[in-house]
Amino acid sequence: MEGDATGAAGRWGEAVRLLDADLRRRGSAERTRRAYGTDCGQFAAWCSAAGVEPAGVTTRILRRYAAVVSERGGTPATLARKLAALRALFGVLREHGVLAANPGDLIAAPKRSRTLPRVLSVT
Repeated sequence: MEGDATGAAGRWGEAVRLLDADLRRRGSAERTRRAYGTDCGQFAAWCSAAGVEPAGVTTRILRRYAAVVSERGGTPATLARKLAALRALFGVLREHGVLAANPGDLIAAPKRSRTLPRVLSVT
């Protein structure tokens, strides 16, 4: 399994570099590129530990990862950002022929909690 994880890690590294190159080409801000790189790197580490390569990611695996993020205290906003980064990553991999479809397309972003607006009181 260790050999599988090492090979998977290398393929994940290449996938994240492809995403960064695509974000640069599109003129994305440095902070966006860094955040997406961090989010995708965390997912890649999680997948590599299980021996899952980029081409082997399914919607089910993404849902499992989303559950782990939530269980570890990730807010809906954090999860939404991570899923956006992963959708972008898998979109690039689809464009490069690594994946036939984007597994992130079937996962909806979590609903963010909405707070009521503050009102002025008459005293």
